[in-house]
Amino acid sequence: MAKKVRHLRFAFGLVLAAVTIEPGFSSESFKIYLRNPGMTTRNLGRRLSAAKLYSLSLSVPSPLTLRTSVVRVTIKDPHTLIAAKTLHVGDPDLYLFFRPLTDGDVYLAVDWKGPARAPLEIDVLCIPWSPKPGDAGRLEAEPNNTWRQANPIELGKTIFATADDAPYIAVGEEREIEVLDRAVDWYRLEIQDPRPLLVFFEIDILDRDNIPVDVSVYRLENGNIVAHEQGMDPVSAPHEVQALPGNKFTTRLLRQGTYFVRVAASHPVPLRTLQNAVQKASSAQVPENLLAISLEIAFTQTALSKNPQVADLLDQLIARRDTSRWTLLLELAERNRAVLGSLQMLSLVSDAVVSPDESLARRARDLVRKNPSLARNPGIAAALAESVEGEAALSRPSDKATYAIPGPKGNASPATVPLDYGFFVQRVMPVLGAKGPDGAACVYCHATHTIFRLNPPPKQGDYSEAQLRENYRSALKVVDPDNPENSLILRKPLSTAEVEGTLGTGTLAHGGGQRWNGADHPAYKTILDWIRGAKLTSNREP
Repeated sequence: MAKKVRHLRFAFGLVLAAVTIEPGFSSESFKIYLRNPGMTTRNLGRRLSAAKLYSLSLSVPSPLTLRTSVVRVTIKDPHTLIAAKTLHVGDPDLYLFFRPLTDGDVYLAVDWKGPARAPLEIDVLCIPWSPKPGDAGRLEAEPNNTWRQANPIELGKTIFATADDAPYIAVGEEREIEVLDRAVDWYRLEIQDPRPLLVFFEIDILDRDNIPVDVSVYRLENGNIVAHEQGMDPVSAPHEVQALPGNKFTTRLLRQGTYFVRVAASHPVPLRTLQNAVQKASSAQVPENLLAISLEIAFTQTALSKNPQVADLLDQLIARRDTSRWTLLLELAERNRAVLGSLQMLSLVSDAVVSPDESLARRARDLVRKNPSLARNPGIAAALAESVEGEAALSRPSDKATYAIPGPKGNASPATVPLDYGFFVQRVMPVLGAKGPDGAACVYCHATHTIFRLNPPPKQGDYSEAQLRENYRSALKVVDPDNPENSLILRKPLSTAEVEGTLGTGTLAHGGGQRWNGADHPAYKTILDWIRGAKLTSNREP
C-alpha cells in the first residue's frame, strides 16, 4: 500500500496572524503594586467563556527591582490550574493563550518571595481573541501540559505556539527537571485516513542557546500513552542528543487512530549574558548590572551552578583575570555569602589575595576578615600566608604557617597551612609532571584550568620559586585535609571522561580521563601522604 507524506510544523513566537480581537469584548488591563513581599489575587474577568480564547501578558517593567527575589504567578479557573510560572530577574514576564475549561471567573494569584529592595510593579493585560475561520486548531492554548489536556490539531497546518509558561531556568526551591516538564505542551492528532501516512514533525524556533527542543509522538494503549517510534529515523536518537535528549524534527509512520504529540521548548537568558561577557573583549560591552545579576543567579541557583556549560563560562570569565570582572565577583561575595560555597569563588578569592593589583588584593583580604571561616580553606590560607601587605600579623613557625585573621569582635581566628611545601615540590610536582600512557601530563593539561591551574615547566631551565608557589597554592584548592580521600586532586584522576560536560549525571568526571587505576597507584599514595601531613626531613617553606 502506498504511503502518503504529510507535514506538521510547530512555530514558536508571538501569535498575531491567526487571531483577531473578539468583537464586543473589552480587554482587562491593570497594574499590581506590592510594597513588600506577599501574596495578592486579582480577577482577570468575570464570566469568561470556555468557548473563547484569551491571551495573558504579564511583566515586571523594572526587572532590576527583583534582584534575587522571585514572583510566583498562578492562573486558575474555579476548578483547574490553567498555568503557573516563577518570574525572576532573568525572565520577568509571562505571555500565553488560554481557554478556561468551564465558564466562570478566572483568577490571577501573585506571590512575591525574597528580599525586597524596592516596591514591585507588575503590568497585566488580558485580551479576548477570536480565531479566524478554520484557525481554531492552529493556536496552542493552556492548559495543555499533560496528554489528557492535549489541544486538538490537524495535519498539514502550522501550529502557532508559545513556550513561556515555564521559567528559562529553575529558581528557588524548583528543580531543573520540574521546570523542563512544565515547558511541555501536548497535542492530540486524529488520523482518519486508512492509508499509512509518513508524517514529518518540525519545530520552528529561533536560537536555542544550546538547550535542545524536542518533538515526540505517542499513541493510546489500554488507557495509557506509549511511545510511538514506527517510521522514526534510526539515527535520530544518537544524532540529535545535545545537553539533554531532544529532536527538533523527526518522522513517524501513522495509521488510522489517535496519537499524542509532545513538544518541549525552553531556553535560558542568563546564559547569553555570561556568553557575551566571555566573548566581548571590553567590559563596557556588557551592562555591569545585568552581568552582576546573571552571575548571582549562576552561582546560587542549582540548575545553573551544576550546568557544565555555565561552569565553563564562569571558568573562562575568571581565567581572563580582568580586574573589573574579579572586582564584580568579590562584590557579589560580599553581599551574598551563598556564593562562597562555590569552589570557583574560593579559587578566585585565593588568587585575588596575592594579586599584584593592591586594590583587588585588599578587597579579597577584607572579604576573608568578614568571613573568617574562609581562612580555613587551605588555598586561601596559603595565599594569606604569602601576602606581605595584610594588616594582620604573619608568623612562620617551623612546622606550619599561620595567618591570624581578626574575628568580628577582634578575636584572632588562625588560618593554618598544614601541608608541607617541601614535600609538594620534591614529591608531588614530579607526579604532576609525569606523562601517562597517552603521553600527556597534568601540568600541561591544567595550564589553562581555572581552579587547579598549574604552571607548565619552562622550555629552558627549572621552575622559578614564584611558579612553584603558584602551583602549591593551586593544589591546596583541591585538597580536603579533614577527609584526605575526598580530595578532588585524588578523586578526579580515578574518574573517566565519559560523562564530562553532561548535565545531571551525578557522576564525577575527569576531562583527562582515568590516570590511575586505583588507590594502590604510587602517584595516588604519594599525594595522599602529602595531604595527611607527610614532610621532608629537610623542609622547604613556602
